[in-house]
Amino acid sequence: MRDYVDFDTHVYEPITVFRDYMDPKFRDRAPRFFKGDDGRLMLQMAEHVYPKVPGHPGFYNIYGEESKVDRSGNDPHARLKRMDAENTDVHVIFPTLGMMGFANAVGDPELALAQARAYNRYMGEFCSTDRRRLRGAMLIPSNHPQIAATELRRAHTEDGLGILYLNPTPPNDVPWCDASREPIFRAAEELNITVVFHESTPGAAAHTMGIHRYRGRWPLIYLATHVVEAMFAYADVILGGVLERHPALRVGSAEAHIHWLPGWLAMMDQQFSVASNIHGKKGGEEALSLKPSEYFRRQCFCAAFPEDTMIPEAMGAAPESIVVISDWPHPLAGQYSQKGLAAIEHNPRIDPASRHKLLVDNPRRFL
Repeated sequence: MRDYVDFDTHVYEPITVFRDYMDPKFRDRAPRFFKGDDGRLMLQMAEHVYPKVPGHPGFYNIYGEESKVDRSGNDPHARLKRMDAENTDVHVIFPTLGMMGFANAVGDPELALAQARAYNRYMGEFCSTDRRRLRGAMLIPSNHPQIAATELRRAHTEDGLGILYLNPTPPNDVPWCDASREPIFRAAEELNITVVFHESTPGAAAHTMGIHRYRGRWPLIYLATHVVEAMFAYADVILGGVLERHPALRVGSAEAHIHWLPGWLAMMDQQFSVASNIHGKKGGEEALSLKPSEYFRRQCFCAAFPEDTMIPEAMGAAPESIVVISDWPHPLAGQYSQKGLAAIEHNPRIDPASRHKLLVDNPRRFL
């Protein structure tokens, strides 16, 4: 039986996607690879060069001529065969290059829209092979919220995409809860589109937590970018009132693990109202009708790798909100998902009812 839902997989989309699917007037400004003075393969995207993380090795390992990454997932038919072999019914599919800032950093709003739209056209065509089983995430130029909302509506209507990718690090260092972001969340709620925060270390913005402080220290950079940024994205939309204003909005994170979740929910509950008690109206707190953890359990999900060791504890804190991911075919899939999602079935700490929630019921709630 094909039951499992994998809430985080990827394509290694060719860089030519952003030229071939772009409106012709913008093709001469399409993203391109170039070899840096230090020999690294770098990505030029409008006024930005990626990776921005100091000392990052660049893109040779995944896009160089001798790269050995698994690109079979770029063929939707081959992907579906793999899914059948792994008892997986649905793949949620994120980009690789599209996470480099295409969707949240380009200053020219028209060019930003053209780049996001090119990827959405490509992903819509990819998922048309089987729209029920292949659920591609769309890109939007989130640093231009009004235009982003327009593209969100178009990509949903014309390309059939129902998942929205956002980097947890908000563009321009302006919080997600800022009033300027409202067009994005309003459109997502109206169209029943699931929002997923997903970090990318090579795609990290210059203001992403830790990338300069921990220069060259990859364990610390990973924790700061993938985990801590996700923690603050949840705090942002919950404590900042986004979920209060949009009670039907669904929000989650991928590739941020789940070990921290019980404590973070408890901490937000404990700290909420403290600032108002100390500073009064100058405390900057939103008027919320629920405890922070209650918003999370009502509207949010968090994705676990099969080998994450505190899945039962996370389930205890939010039993309807934990899903499972592989990150296939990205490198972490080999580190954390060596047996695929089926590893959950053999975890003695997870009872059968919880396994079914993790693999089937919970993710379908957020699709």
